[in-house]
Amino acid sequence: MRRLVLTLLVLLPLALPSACGESSDDKTIVTGDFVVRFEPIEGGCWGLVATDNTLYSPSNLDNVYRIDGLRVTASLEVPSPPWGGFCPGQPVKVIEIAPLP
Repeated sequence: MRRLVLTLLVLLPLALPSACGESSDDKTIVTGDFVVRFEPIEGGCWGLVATDNTLYSPSNLDNVYRIDGLRVTASLEVPSPPWGGFCPGQPVKVIEIAPLP
């Protein structure tokens, strides 16, 4: 019996993280219309400004969309936990993007 209890105590910390339902791969998706903006700081930063004025800093904005003032529709992935950068705004990864008419 004592051996069983010791075995359970050793295995318990291994089982708890998977049972809690938390994942380090949790991601939030933001979709909507944005305006591409160029910020001439730190050598230049490209950002996407949402209709509610939230600023996003995409790590993978294609050169085709690097036109200051361009209106686009996009799906953005916000990593969790959020990682930082030197450009202003919430760091994101572009999943889909297309110009608006």
